[in-house]
Amino acid sequence: MAYLGGMSHAVPLYVDELSPDQVKAVVSDVNIVYANLVAIQSVLGSLKTRDDIGEQINGVMVMPVGRYVCLLSRSAGDGKSRGILGSRGTLGMVLLDLVDRVDIAYKIAEQFDNKELEDRFIDVMTDIVWHPERHETFKIVVGRPPRSRNLFP
Repeated sequence: MAYLGGMSHAVPLYVDELSPDQVKAVVSDVNIVYANLVAIQSVLGSLKTRDDIGEQINGVMVMPVGRYVCLLSRSAGDGKSRGILGSRGTLGMVLLDLVDRVDIAYKIAEQFDNKELEDRFIDVMTDIVWHPERHETFKIVVGRPPRSRNLFP
């Protein structure tokens, strides 16, 4: 298993794939997304308020997770979406490590076709940069969580 992150006590976030430059990690398996959300919640506390996870904007939620910009999205499925954490459509997660690549963060934000989403992305990136003490909280691990159980068969 490959991982990105520092300290041995960092909490692992499992991903399906990691880009060669180790900037972008993608999770498409709903079970792994939920396992990651449980891990994030166990470290950061409650993820129940909009202040914790942000508003859903154009089907995407953006939140700071240690050194990573975390984007959660859900496809519409049958068109009756219940929101990001609802039970319809495919749930996905992208983790971006842009701490040392702030210029890339601005380029990514400019690609959003929504000013509100662009602003939220930059706000999250700013929060991450201003809190280096959180950067070693999580690490990226390519693979499945040990003893993972399927939350949704």
